[in-house]
Amino acid sequence: MRLKAAIATVKPEDLDNLRAAKERMEELVAQQHKEIDANKWQLVQSIMEEFGAEKYPAATLEKAWKKLGTSTTAELEDPAK
Repeated sequence: MRLKAAIATVKPEDLDNLRAAKERMEELVAQQHKEIDANKWQLVQSIMEEFGAEKYPAATLEKAWKKLGTSTTAELEDPAK
């Protein structure tokens, strides 16, 4: 397969289509990443429930995760600290 790809060439008149297709693909991938990011905390919420955790709003979990990166567990358990 690699040999065939090495030998084959794209017609000059299709190079603009190749560029446009690659650009469009990058746009679609970026859009899919945004959709995944928008849904990931709902997925975390569902998985936590499967683990037997209390049900929390997805936004609360995201906020707790951000705090977890900069705080100790004691600070998360008692925000007054």
